[in-house]
Amino acid sequence: VLFFWLPYFLGKTFEPVTANLIAALYSVGMMPGGIIVGYVSDLFGGRRAVVIGTFMGLLLVFLGVFAKFSESGNMNPVALLFMLGCMGILVGGPNNIITSAVAADLASHPSVRGSNKSLGTVTGLINGCG
Repeated sequence: VLFFWLPYFLGKTFEPVTANLIAALYSVGMMPGGIIVGYVSDLFGGRRAVVIGTFMGLLLVFLGVFAKFSESGNMNPVALLFMLGCMGILVGGPNNIITSAVAADLASHPSVRGSNKSLGTVTGLINGCG
């Protein structure tokens, strides 16, 4: 949702070029997110659910700060760039892990093993809902 609506909402406060740059940093932040979540997950013995939950909890903090500053109309572009880059990591990491590692885990389940059709359905559902 942020991918499509963020430039629109930022365009109400900033110049179009600045709004698009800030919105692009959110998308750029999503790229290293999967690597960061995977690395942190490995540090915690492969407990992806704990890491994903922690990242989502941190995301709530950033969303709260973002909401507070956006309501006051007192948004500093540099702080916003930093916040949206971090928010991109916090959203992109869990999304990448859920759509890849969880699909691989489900693919090894005995009820799906050996059935390419079932494996494709599981992977498609996870990526489609994702």
